[in-house]
Amino acid sequence: MKKSKIIACFLCLFIFVGCGGSNNNGSLIGEWTVTENDVMVTFEFKEDVIIERMRINDVVIQFEGTYRIEGDKIIYTMTDMITEENRTKISLNFEIELSYSIKGNKLTLIDLIDGIKATYTRTK
Repeated sequence: MKKSKIIACFLCLFIFVGCGGSNNNGSLIGEWTVTENDVMVTFEFKEDVIIERMRINDVVIQFEGTYRIEGDKIIYTMTDMITEENRTKISLNFEIELSYSIKGNKLTLIDLIDGIKATYTRTK
């Protein structure tokens, strides 16, 4: 009996640690940032709201919308674009499908249409 309990504990540990844990929106909650070629992109995931900020030199553009998780995909529906300079708001309505994986404090997103891949670091 004791041996089977040890095996069961080992299997649970393997599933949650060895396989990297689960990809669920609870682990996405927070702020993730990447900077490449003077462009900083930050994703802020809340319960079901997503805010994306792009800073190019001194210009900041913010996208807002909602997201849902389907397996290892994030379905991101952009609803608004706001420019910081004059607070212009433009209504949008389109979806982006992203494959995602989380390992430690790293979030890797792959755009499923064009294959662009970026790895973000958790900042909050």
